[in-house]
Amino acid sequence: LLFAEQLDKRGRAWRLYERSSAIGAEASGKNAGIVRTYEADPVIASVAAASLAYYAESEPSFSKTGILLRPWEFDYDVEDSESRPFSHGRFSGFFLPENGTVEPMPMLARLANAAYNHGTISYNCEATIELNDQKLCLRLPGVAPQGQALADDDQIVVAAGEGCAVISETLRAELGLISHQRTLYEYRNGSDYAGPGEWDEESGCYFRPWGKTLVATAGEQIPVPVTYARDDTPVKSEQSLALLEQQFPLLNHAALVGYRTCRRTMPLDNRPFCGVDQHHANIFWFTGLGGRGISIAPALARALADAVCGESTQQDLAPFSPARVGT
Repeated sequence: LLFAEQLDKRGRAWRLYERSSAIGAEASGKNAGIVRTYEADPVIASVAAASLAYYAESEPSFSKTGILLRPWEFDYDVEDSESRPFSHGRFSGFFLPENGTVEPMPMLARLANAAYNHGTISYNCEATIELNDQKLCLRLPGVAPQGQALADDDQIVVAAGEGCAVISETLRAELGLISHQRTLYEYRNGSDYAGPGEWDEESGCYFRPWGKTLVATAGEQIPVPVTYARDDTPVKSEQSLALLEQQFPLLNHAALVGYRTCRRTMPLDNRPFCGVDQHHANIFWFTGLGGRGISIAPALARALADAVCGESTQQDLAPFSPARVGT
């Protein structure tokens, strides 16, 4: 949707194919909505900073709450930041006031319902790409069930989470995407905590206030087989719940009100893919953002729109090129 928004601003015709009945019905809406700019990788840090500017200018749900960070290793440039105690009082962290949060579902709703002039969204449309006699074909159920050959000037951006891993195998893109499972836990905010998000990298635990709830995770990254099948089954880990309560007393087990599980696709080198396919000039990839999706998607979407439209990009996409893998 961020990419479609950028295309629309440039007057480029587009169509988004969404296989569900609503945007965010699957993993894309099941995240904590944390916008962070601290990164050990300077390339990612640059993209995150540009994305933060987008949120400050364009996203109504963005809240500049700040993040209180306890780094696992000092590979971030945060040593000059203000020191503040964590809510439990046991130790302090670095307060990063420029960071914050967004509300993922309201943000997706805003983007999905915008008054676009040059494109539309097709729901319940499970589009796939196939190779027939070495020709790229777009298959649309009920419209082009046998596959519709792409014209030379057609351009397709593949941005489908785990679906990208499946399509990359079909197109022999060799992206090597790995799927990880993570569960977010929702607690009743009985103390009306309204401070910054707290992130303890040593334990891998973090939480953020979200209205009357606190949303938290124990940082679990569980590798799971890549699948294109829908799977909304929540998975609860008693070990993770115990660790969260140990690290943050606010996250008392008795205050647990719900939990939700999402899947993330990540490249082996932990850098997203954003750019043209190495074999097909009219296929572009926008995938593998992993847990950084909220933090870096706006800037990458803008740069990719520039590339697709043949314009110069403010953000160098070479580090994100799919050509860095395979042959």
